[in-house]
Amino acid sequence: MKRKTNDSSLQQGAGNQNNLITSLINTAVDQTDGIAGDVKEGNSRKKASRNIRLTVNDNEITVNVSVNVIFGFNVPTVACELQEKIIRNIQENTSLTVKAVNVHVSNAIFL
Repeated sequence: MKRKTNDSSLQQGAGNQNNLITSLINTAVDQTDGIAGDVKEGNSRKKASRNIRLTVNDNEITVNVSVNVIFGFNVPTVACELQEKIIRNIQENTSLTVKAVNVHVSNAIFL
Protein backbone atom coordinates (compact mmCIF):
# COMPACT_ATOMS: atom_id res chain seq x y z
CA MET A 1 0.00 0.00 0.00
CA LYS A 2 1.43 3.36 -1.03
CA ARG A 3 0.90 6.44 1.19
CA LYS A 4 1.97 10.04 0.96
CA THR A 5 1.90 12.53 3.81
CA ASN A 6 -0.47 14.85 1.99
CA ASP A 7 -3.02 12.07 1.38
CA SER A 8 -6.22 13.01 3.22
CA SER A 9 -7.21 9.35 3.56
CA LEU A 10 -4.36 8.53 5.96
CA GLN A 11 -5.44 6.62 9.00
CA GLN A 12 -4.67 8.08 12.43
CA GLY A 13 -1.84 5.61 13.10
CA ALA A 14 -0.17 6.40 9.80
CA GLY A 15 -0.56 10.12 10.48
CA ASN A 16 1.16 9.74 13.85
CA GLN A 17 3.98 7.79 12.22
CA ASN A 18 4.38 10.50 9.58
CA ASN A 19 4.54 13.14 12.32
CA LEU A 20 7.27 11.15 14.06
CA ILE A 21 9.25 10.75 10.84
CA THR A 22 8.88 14.44 9.99
CA SER A 23 10.14 15.30 13.46
CA LEU A 24 13.12 12.96 13.02
CA ILE A 25 13.93 14.62 9.68
CA ASN A 26 13.66 18.12 11.16
CA THR A 27 16.02 17.07 13.95
CA ALA A 28 18.56 15.84 11.39
CA VAL A 29 18.24 19.09 9.44
CA ASP A 30 18.73 21.19 12.59
CA GLN A 31 21.85 19.18 13.50
CA THR A 32 23.53 19.44 10.09
CA ASP A 33 26.10 22.19 9.65
CA GLY A 34 25.67 24.29 6.53
CA ILE A 35 21.88 24.23 6.37
CA ALA A 36 20.22 27.60 6.89
CA GLY A 37 17.90 27.49 9.89
CA ASP A 38 16.95 31.16 9.80
CA VAL A 39 16.76 33.52 6.85
CA LYS A 40 17.01 37.30 7.14
CA GLU A 41 14.22 39.16 5.35
CA GLY A 42 14.46 42.90 5.68
CA ASN A 43 14.97 43.72 9.35
CA SER A 44 13.59 40.43 10.68
CA ARG A 45 14.59 36.80 10.73
CA LYS A 46 12.26 33.93 9.92
CA LYS A 47 12.55 30.16 9.86
CA ALA A 48 13.89 28.87 6.55
CA SER A 49 11.33 26.82 4.71
CA ARG A 50 11.71 23.06 4.47
CA ASN A 51 9.67 20.95 2.20
CA ILE A 52 9.42 17.34 3.33
CA ARG A 53 7.63 14.67 1.35
CA LEU A 54 7.32 11.08 2.51
CA THR A 55 6.25 8.09 0.48
CA VAL A 56 5.65 4.87 2.39
CA ASN A 57 5.19 1.67 0.42
CA ASP A 58 4.61 -1.36 2.65
CA ASN A 59 7.55 -1.17 5.08
CA GLU A 60 9.80 1.03 2.90
CA ILE A 61 10.06 4.80 3.00
CA THR A 62 11.34 7.33 0.48
CA VAL A 63 12.14 10.80 1.80
CA ASN A 64 12.37 13.95 -0.30
CA VAL A 65 13.56 17.01 1.59
CA SER A 66 14.34 20.49 0.24
CA VAL A 67 16.71 22.73 2.20
CA ASN A 68 18.64 25.98 1.87
CA VAL A 69 22.42 25.67 2.13
CA ILE A 70 24.57 28.45 3.55
CA PHE A 71 26.87 29.94 0.93
CA GLY A 72 30.44 28.71 1.35
CA PHE A 73 29.59 25.19 2.50
CA ASN A 74 30.29 22.25 0.21
CA VAL A 75 26.85 21.27 -1.07
CA PRO A 76 27.58 17.55 -1.75
CA THR A 77 29.14 17.18 1.72
CA VAL A 78 26.17 18.85 3.43
CA ALA A 79 23.68 16.75 1.45
CA CYS A 80 25.54 13.51 2.22
CA GLU A 81 25.76 14.31 5.93
CA LEU A 82 22.04 15.11 6.01
CA GLN A 83 21.16 11.88 4.19
CA GLU A 84 23.18 9.83 6.68
CA LYS A 85 21.54 11.53 9.69
CA ILE A 86 18.03 11.07 8.28
CA ILE A 87 18.65 7.39 7.53
CA ARG A 88 20.12 6.79 11.00
CA ASN A 89 17.25 8.61 12.77
CA ILE A 90 14.56 6.71 10.88
CA GLN A 91 16.22 3.30 11.29
CA GLU A 92 16.87 3.80 15.02
CA ASN A 93 13.37 5.07 15.82
CA THR A 94 11.02 3.19 13.48
CA SER A 95 10.67 -0.24 11.95
CA LEU A 96 10.77 1.17 8.41
CA THR A 97 13.43 0.41 5.82
CA VAL A 98 14.77 3.53 4.12
CA LYS A 99 14.59 3.06 0.36
CA ALA A 100 15.96 6.52 -0.55
CA VAL A 101 16.66 9.96 0.89
CA ASN A 102 16.68 12.65 -1.78
CA VAL A 103 18.08 16.02 -0.68
CA HIS A 104 17.12 18.94 -2.89
CA VAL A 105 18.98 22.23 -2.42
CA SER A 106 16.53 25.06 -3.07
CA ASN A 107 18.85 28.02 -2.51
CA ALA A 108 22.25 29.14 -1.38
CA ILE A 109 21.72 31.60 1.46
CA PHE A 110 24.15 34.44 2.18
CA LEU A 111 24.32 35.05 5.93
